[in-house]
Amino acid sequence: KHTPPPQGALREVRRSTPAPDPRADAGMPPTPPLNEAALRAELSGLAPQLRAPDPWRVLGVEADANDDRIRAAYAELAKRTHPDRVIGASDAVRRVAEELFACASKAFDAIRDEAARAAWRREQKQAEADAAAREESERAVHAEREFVRGEGLLRARRPAEALQAFRNAVESYPEECDYHVYLGWAHYLVAPEAPNRINEAVRHVMKGRKLAPDRRTPYLFLGRLCQAAGRVDQAEKMYARAIQLDPDCVEAMRELRLVRMRQDKARGIVGRILKR
Repeated sequence: KHTPPPQGALREVRRSTPAPDPRADAGMPPTPPLNEAALRAELSGLAPQLRAPDPWRVLGVEADANDDRIRAAYAELAKRTHPDRVIGASDAVRRVAEELFACASKAFDAIRDEAARAAWRREQKQAEADAAAREESERAVHAEREFVRGEGLLRARRPAEALQAFRNAVESYPEECDYHVYLGWAHYLVAPEAPNRINEAVRHVMKGRKLAPDRRTPYLFLGRLCQAAGRVDQAEKMYARAIQLDPDCVEAMRELRLVRMRQDKARGIVGRILKR
């Protein structure tokens, strides 16, 4: 009579017998065990390439690659990153594979044929133009903020701090006339008696005049600098030019009137001396 084995022995046999691979019945080789560490390393190595903004770099093809070359490059990347390849892996690995597969697919859609490539280039050109406009706008806003701050510091009789503010404005937006003009004036006010101080200030103001030759501001400050240098006749011409460009330039009118009053006073003194 046959005696069945104990129940514990049956459980031991079941545990030690591997489950049959369904692929074997179809004449296919058994599925190799998933090497998650190797897969994670492979995906990590691909990540910098596939996360690049340039679709040609993503697919690893030259800028003049034809449709067939682009399709072949995409097929290779899709095979390596397709989520079906990582079934059974951890959630983290599956998420990375899904992301990289999406990156490869997006790049392929962007340059899959000539029409798509032309559209991508147009979009890229527009994006670059928009970015440049935003950057210029930000520079202009920052420069104007520094300029206004510098004007306030001049009114508070703090020319050294004003000088730095105007310097910041010029560095941020060198295309603006008044920033250079006020930089020159503050440069002079920091140390009026220093050698060559007026010449250095004039150099900055002349940069502003070159940017906007029809604006009154450079001539107004050139007149002040000429006065400081004792070149009264030249100062008078600068003030007159500022008024010619802007008949409502009150500062130039006041300065010109003061110059002429001093000249009249000086001529009167000289006349009285000569009569003695």
